Order: sequence, then C-alpha cells, then structure tokens
Amino acid sequence: MSYIWENSNWPQFEIDMSHIQKEYENFIYQKGRTDQIFTLLSSPLKDDFILNSFTSEIVSSNEIEGISISFDSVYSSAIKALEINKQSSIKKNKMAEEVVALLLDARNTTIPLTEKRVLAWHKKLFNTAISKTHQVNKGQYREKPVYIMKITGKLHEEVLYEGVPANMLKKEMSSFFLWINNQSTNLPPLAISAIASLWFVSIHPFEDGNGRISRLISDAIIAKYISLPYLSVSSEILKNKKEYYDILYSVQHSSSMAVSEYVVWFIQLCTKALENVETICRKKVALSFFMASLDPTEYNSREISVLYKLASGTFNGKLTSAKWVKITKCQSATATRDLTHLCSKGILIKSDEGGRSCWYSLNPSILAKL
Repeated sequence: MSYIWENSNWPQFEIDMSHIQKEYENFIYQKGRTDQIFTLLSSPLKDDFILNSFTSEIVSSNEIEGISISFDSVYSSAIKALEINKQSSIKKNKMAEEVVALLLDARNTTIPLTEKRVLAWHKKLFNTAISKTHQVNKGQYREKPVYIMKITGKLHEEVLYEGVPANMLKKEMSSFFLWINNQSTNLPPLAISAIASLWFVSIHPFEDGNGRISRLISDAIIAKYISLPYLSVSSEILKNKKEYYDILYSVQHSSSMAVSEYVVWFIQLCTKALENVETICRKKVALSFFMASLDPTEYNSREISVLYKLASGTFNGKLTSAKWVKITKCQSATATRDLTHLCSKGILIKSDEGGRSCWYSLNPSILAKL
C-alpha cells in the first residue's frame, strides 16, 4: 500500500484553481448573507451564539476522535475566556480551561504559526491526559512509527494509514511551517486552511492528538484571514464524519498529488455550516421581532412567558389548560381567561377536542415566520 507522502512529488500538491475559486465565491456569497442576518441579532444573542459556537468547536473536535468532554464545563470556562457578561454555576474544570485556552490561542492572529507554538499546543492538550489510549510524549514529535488502525474483528486490526517515518519529521515539519508562513494571496484562505490540515495529518507528527492539532491549525489559518466567530467547522465535520474520513483516505492513498477533491469538499462543508448559521439566526431574529410585537400593556407576563416557550421551540408536548396552570402557577380560571384572550387575538389556535382533551397551539401563520 502506498501513501501520499511516498510520492516523488511530495509535498507539491496539485489543485484545480478554477473549481476551487468557484466554490470559494459561493462561500463568500453565503458569508455575506450570514453576516447580514447576524448583525440583526441583539448583543446578548450575538454573545450567546459566539459562545455556543466556540464551545461546540472544542467539544466536536474531541468527539471526532472519540473523546468526550463536558459541554457545560467548556461553556463555563469559555464565558470567562471570551469575557462575556454571563453567569455560570458550573464548577471550574482544569481540562476545560486548558482546551479553551488552546482554541483562544489558535485564534490569536497576532502570533505567527510556528513550530514552537504548535508543540506548545500539543503539550497543553495532553497536560490534562485527554488521550484515548496511553500516556504520550507531550510537546514532542514522535520517535517511532505511527499507524492509523481499523478494527476488523475481535482479534484483528487493519492498517489504514502510516505516518511519515520518524527520522523525516524534522525536515517535513520545517517544510510545512515554511509553506504556511510564506503564503501569497493566490490561494483562497479556506484552500490554505484545507491544505494545511490535510498536510499535517498526512505527516502525522505526534503519537496522538494529530487530528485535534490539525483542526487548531486549520482554525488559526481561517481566523488570520476571515472573521467567523460564529462558525464551528468541527461541528460540521462531526455531522459528516464518515464522509470526512472517506475523502481523507482517498486523497492519502492516491497515486497523484491532486488534492482538489479534499479542498473543494472542505470549502463546501464551510459553506454548508454558514447556511446552518444563517437559518438559526433568521429564526432568532424572527423570534425577537415576534416577542417585541407583544405589547406588555396588552399581554400579561404569564402570556408573554408561555408564548416565548412556544415560539422558541422549548415547550415540550401540547399546551393544555392544566399545563398553563402548572407553568405560570395561576388558578384554573385565570388560565382559561389567558388562553381565551390569546385565541381571540389569533395568536393561539384551539383544538377541536373538548374538555380535558382540549389543547392549544401557536397560529401556523406565526410559526411560518419563525
């Protein structure tokens, strides 16, 4: 079995610029749409969106490698790191603080992406022992061969990929960092990010943590050229994990140095991620407009509170008079009066069932706007 780094032209990657440029233009168009709707969010909603994206990037990058890390712990640490005015009751967690500091450092565009910096990332990553298998040499290139294995049976494993030989690592990584820090503007930023990530995991310089470090490098390159604080690329990769590994396998086992397939896939993935952000933002904006339309002199606090739950999709099950009583802690007669009022305003629709089977739903015309 041959690997991409065994090619005589390694690492002279070949790309189809016309195809890549077209996909990048689609990405830029989608970024414009997403930026436009994102600006309509209130400051607290923007902060919350960025906070969730930042947390998701960390949790997803680890989950891609089969490593679980608490979303709540990372979220809590990110609040402080991003200096967001928000309270959290979650206790401090050393591991969460370390991985938050890693991503924050990766997105610091004032520092060059050097070997020293990446080795420091690796050391910090394993300061908290988040390795799937064994204790690793932190902040050091490996001294032995490394294999990507696939379990094919109870006692059988298949070698899927082998990293560059250990005695070649110093030279290989020197070429890698030289390329990253001497980029002209000929390549779109996402193409640089994709190639750097692919190149790094193909070298596989560490015993463990190569995937997570490659995504930090990818993130650092994107942050250098484009402002995307609301985007989590790793979350989108996680959703398409099998496709990600399939295309990686295909390129790493190719007899040529053509990597356009991977670069195009990566750009399309980022575009799809932006489309998802736009969709969520539009729903949040619509929800904000709807809630702002509820005049507090016309609708009481109970009505506004329950309508928010219905409109935001956080209400579980069907809304009945009994649930209204339980949620708002009011009397049955008050619940009936509130529900009748909202129906008369055309905000709620009453079901055809009578008695205790009766339930209420948000008017479809309102739902269509959310």
